Amino acid sequence: MTQLPGVWAQPRAQYLAEDLLHQARTAISESAQRQDYRHQYQREILDQSLSELTARLSAILDEQPAVSILESYLPEVSVKHAHIAVYEKEAGDPVTKSRIFSSHLEPVNLCFTTRAFPPPGLYPTDELLNIVIIPLVFQEEHLGYIAFDANNLGPCVMIARQIAATFKASHLHAQVIELSLMDALTGVYNRRYFDMFLRNELDRSRRFGRDFAILMLDIDFFKQYNDTFGHPAGDEALQWVVHCLQQQRRSTDVVARIGGEEFAVILPETSLDGALQVADRIRLAVSQPSDLSRPITLNMGVSTLQGTDIAAEEIICQADLALYQAKKNGRDRVCVFKAGGRWLCRSHCPACLAEQLKERLAGYLVSSIQIRPSQIWEGLCFAINLTL
Repeated sequence: MTQLPGVWAQPRAQYLAEDLLHQARTAISESAQRQDYRHQYQREILDQSLSELTARLSAILDEQPAVSILESYLPEVSVKHAHIAVYEKEAGDPVTKSRIFSSHLEPVNLCFTTRAFPPPGLYPTDELLNIVIIPLVFQEEHLGYIAFDANNLGPCVMIARQIAATFKASHLHAQVIELSLMDALTGVYNRRYFDMFLRNELDRSRRFGRDFAILMLDIDFFKQYNDTFGHPAGDEALQWVVHCLQQQRRSTDVVARIGGEEFAVILPETSLDGALQVADRIRLAVSQPSDLSRPITLNMGVSTLQGTDIAAEEIICQADLALYQAKKNGRDRVCVFKAGGRWLCRSHCPACLAEQLKERLAGYLVSSIQIRPSQIWEGLCFAINLTL
């Protein structure tokens, strides 16, 4: 530390004081300049991080990966916490409920009443917070909001704007995917989804040695029904069949419309007996009284996983052949494809019951037998199990 001489009036003391003042001004100026350089560098780093973040978010078409990317960039953009909440409609109110997207919260905490923000467990109870909530708005549509714990609002506004655009793009992408995989008239999956799901489920069943079955079905004389009652009535018939299929299927089964009046049901973890039970329930449901112009009946072809080297196209072909055989045998029945080109058909008519009994009794009788349908119907069918 430099000390001035005791006598201020001396020229040497004045000169020394001026020199010290100049050195102090220079030091202050250099310090301010270095601080400005430091702040400018920090701003450049922040802008670069924000640019990388927005670029990655703009390339995402799924909400959960976008949340993970945001959380990974929070330390780089000087944000301590950021929680994204989207509105969920309930009882006609579009903003009653909110659902938080997070990669670390328990599922029980993800949905809550919007006015109850923040929900319990979202923030630590012993931490001082600096919360700012910014709405997620895209083209005047309110999607939700994002809660930041940060001191600088600049990055928060930019992030909220990009998150809103990303989530909107994700919603639109999901709608496009859904439309491309759904049948507009009936509301079930279309042939494209059926092919994708069938291959995946067939591979899984082969890998783990599980049962697998598929039903192919169509409406008897549907063209005649359309020509007689008109296409609107035909659409109602298709929707009635889909209603019955949806009512009788299990939660793991997949229903798809693969042609005009042709549908398919994929039955994972299902044996032949289980597939036949499902088919019987569907036939019974479709035959129930309805508002259709006239009752309709179904033909069904059933194919099961036989061997480990069968392809998806082959099992579809087998079910199609069984469906064709059901039509050939008189319609309104279920036909099963069996290895070796044999067929098993089920129907509620006496003649078909007779054929089923003959096949079941073939292993016990040396010579062929002839059974009259009236005999079967009157008593014999009650004594023999007709389950295939």
